[in-house]
Amino acid sequence: MKYIDACVAVAGVASPIVLATATIVIGSQRPGYSHLRNTLSELGMVGVPGAVWMNGAGIIPAGILVTASALAVYRGFGAGPWSTAGGILLALGGVCLAASALSPWRGSAMDFSVLTNKLHFVFAMAGFASISASPLLFCLHARGSPALRGWFGPSLIAGLCIFILGFWPVQGNYRGVFQRASLTSFYCWLSAVCVWALKQRLRLAGH
Repeated sequence: MKYIDACVAVAGVASPIVLATATIVIGSQRPGYSHLRNTLSELGMVGVPGAVWMNGAGIIPAGILVTASALAVYRGFGAGPWSTAGGILLALGGVCLAASALSPWRGSAMDFSVLTNKLHFVFAMAGFASISASPLLFCLHARGSPALRGWFGPSLIAGLCIFILGFWPVQGNYRGVFQRASLTSFYCWLSAVCVWALKQRLRLAGH
């Protein structure tokens, strides 16, 4: 069991590395692509150069790793209704991230006449909603435990930042900035929790 705990904790740290690496490499090969203006989905659009690699080696594995890390986060915070709900939403967020790449955008922006575009949009929105709600639920769980009170503030701030940045209504020509800022907030929280959870498990295994 300790090896499984270690693997799922490492998954939470590996996910942002996988996604960032794919984004930087694929984005550098796309003339005119801007990390400030363009979203990650635009690197995975059907028919654009490198889209298969972006989806298959970036977004999909990153989502799977987030889903795997949900077990580490849940076990780190401990059992409870808020923790269970937070773990489920975290796993769901990873599934939605991967699913958005399994239904990549086709054609022009805001063209919802294509089924895959509708699915992509739904998965993307559900994914961001899930990864923003998850830290807030773990925050509520931490509030009721003296041993976890140190995670109350960081989890609250992370959840709010992810939601506000991800769903900010007026993003103008800087959708890429808002999306990346939202994901950065999420991954900072997830990575920190996974490292902490791994240390907890290793400490217990040493006794």
